[in-house]
Amino acid sequence: MATLPRYSSSLSINSVPLYSPEPSAGEQRLDHTALRGAARRPAPTGVLTRGNARVSVILTNQHDGAAVPTYGRNDSVKGLLHLKDAKDVTLVSVKLDGIIDLTVAEGSSSYTPLVTETKHVWQAERSAPSSSNAAPIEPCPDMIEFECTIPPTFRIGERTRQLPPSFAFSSTGIPGLFAKCKYVLTVEISKKSFWKRNTTSILHTVHILSAYTPTQTHPSQ
Repeated sequence: MATLPRYSSSLSINSVPLYSPEPSAGEQRLDHTALRGAARRPAPTGVLTRGNARVSVILTNQHDGAAVPTYGRNDSVKGLLHLKDAKDVTLVSVKLDGIIDLTVAEGSSSYTPLVTETKHVWQAERSAPSSSNAAPIEPCPDMIEFECTIPPTFRIGERTRQLPPSFAFSSTGIPGLFAKCKYVLTVEISKKSFWKRNTTSILHTVHILSAYTPTQTHPSQ
């Protein structure tokens, strides 16, 4: 009959593992339940700038030195758009997309949209509403503030689920499996078409990969 392993009644300080309430480098919380009445962490005050020669996207409430913009549950994507050339701009939109990509090494793949939030942060008002080619009453400003709320849940079929965190998973077994959950912030700038009357076209687009960590919560700004 097998016997139980022997245990020592005395433990040395060196045998007790070290624990920390915060994740160490290379670690990440998968879930977290805040204590009722516990103080929330203050929102970070850094900024992160992305963009191109046409437009700069200045994201606020970011951690200093962050490589990608990061957001937690109930956060909003806030920032400022700096347009280098606002002439003839007719529409400025900010869109947040969350998707899950699932790919099997044999070739099959699936795409599941989680979030699609679009907000027009500036739109031209025209003197002649019946003609999209009419001149705007006011020109587009060079600096535009924006805010896009991240929903905490998404629907799949008839069920409502918590929005999952950003992650990337790969399995080299047979068959290989690759899964990725990603969130992308897209800024689109539309201008009046030079070649075609009464039409506009999206000329400038900026895609920004963002990280969503629902275990990170901050007070509302």
